[in-house]
Amino acid sequence: MKICRAEVFLIRLPLRLTVRHALAARRVSLNLLVKLCDDQGNEGWGEGVPRDYVTGENAESSFEHLAAVLLPTLVGTHVASPNHVLPVVMKLLSPTPGNQTCCCAAELALLDLAGKAFHRSAASWFGGRRRNSVRYSVVLPLLEPAETTSFLADVRSLGVSHLKVKAEGERWPETLAAARGALGDGVTIAVDANGSWDLEAAVGHLREMEPYHVAWVEQPLPRGREHEIPLLAERSAIPLMADESLTTVEEAALLARQGGYRLFNLRVSKLGGLAAAHRVARIAAENGVRLQVGCQVGESSLLSAAGRLLGATLPDIEALEGSYGIRLLESDVTDEPYEFGQEGSAPVQQTPGLGITVAPERLAPLVTRSAVLV
Repeated sequence: MKICRAEVFLIRLPLRLTVRHALAARRVSLNLLVKLCDDQGNEGWGEGVPRDYVTGENAESSFEHLAAVLLPTLVGTHVASPNHVLPVVMKLLSPTPGNQTCCCAAELALLDLAGKAFHRSAASWFGGRRRNSVRYSVVLPLLEPAETTSFLADVRSLGVSHLKVKAEGERWPETLAAARGALGDGVTIAVDANGSWDLEAAVGHLREMEPYHVAWVEQPLPRGREHEIPLLAERSAIPLMADESLTTVEEAALLARQGGYRLFNLRVSKLGGLAAAHRVARIAAENGVRLQVGCQVGESSLLSAAGRLLGATLPDIEALEGSYGIRLLESDVTDEPYEFGQEGSAPVQQTPGLGITVAPERLAPLVTRSAVLV
C-alpha cells in the first residue's frame, strides 16, 4: 500500500441544542477530517475535534499543521504489510502536546485506509474485538430545570444504565437529586465538574454528594492542580476520574504514579488516536486504574466509530460515551449515522477499517476549508 494523496477538511457541524458545561457552551462544532488515498483506489477517513481548553488546539491552527506538516510526511509512504501499520503510526504520527487532534485525524485515516487495503478491521491492530456489542451511557448537560425534567424523562424511557451529570460550581444539587429521583437506584450516576472547583470547595461538594450514591466524580479540580488530587482523594469516599488533566501518555504515567485518580477518561481525539489511547489503557491496567471511554461533543459518526472500536477492544470499561449521531447533530457525514439504540445498545462494526463510509454529498455542505496534497 502506497499513500498517494491526502486531503484535509475543516467542517462546521451544527448541533440540535446548545451543550453547556463549566468550560464551554457550543451550538456548533468545528471538526477536522482527513482523507488518505492509496495507489489501489482505496480511501481512508479520520476525524479530530480540537478543543483549546483541553489540548490548546484550535480548528484553524490544527488545519494548518495537518496541511503543512503532518500530511506531507504521509504522502508517498509505503506500508508493505499489516505488520508495518503501527510502526508507521509510531514514527510519523506519535502525538505530542499541542498536536493531539491532528495526529488523531491522520492516524484514524491511516488505520481506515490500511484496513480496507489489507481487508481487516482497524480493531485487529489492537488485539481485535473483545465483544460484539456495547452499551452507551448518556450525559446530562447544564440545563434549566424544566429542560432537565424533560431530559430525564427521555433517559428513563431509553433505559440506559449509566448517566453523567454535568456540574458547575454550586450548580449541581438540584440536578443530581432530580436525576436520582427520576431514575432510581438501578442507574449508576457520575458527576463531571469540568475542573470548576478548588480543593476546599471540592471536599465540601463531594461530601454533600455521598447520599446520592455517586459512582465517581470526573475532573473535580482544574488542569494544573493535579498535585492536589491525592489530598482530595484522602478526604473523599467518592472515586475521582481524570479527564482534562489527562491528554498525553506521559501525563497518564505521571498521574498513575502520583495516585489519587482511580479512573481515567479516554477520549480518542484528545489523546491523539487509538494507539495512544491503548498505551494509556495499558498504564491504567498496570496501576489498577479503571477506564471510561469518552467522546467529543459535536463529533461526527466518523470519530464515534473510532470510539466504539476503542470500547470494544479494551478488556473492561466502566462507561462508554458517544454515538449520538443525529440525536445531537443536525447533519452527519454518513448515510448511516452511528447511534445507540434502546438501553444504549449498539453493535460493534466488523467491516474493514473503521467500519464507516463517508458520503461526499453529505460532507460537501459542511466544508468551510480544504486542502489537497499529492
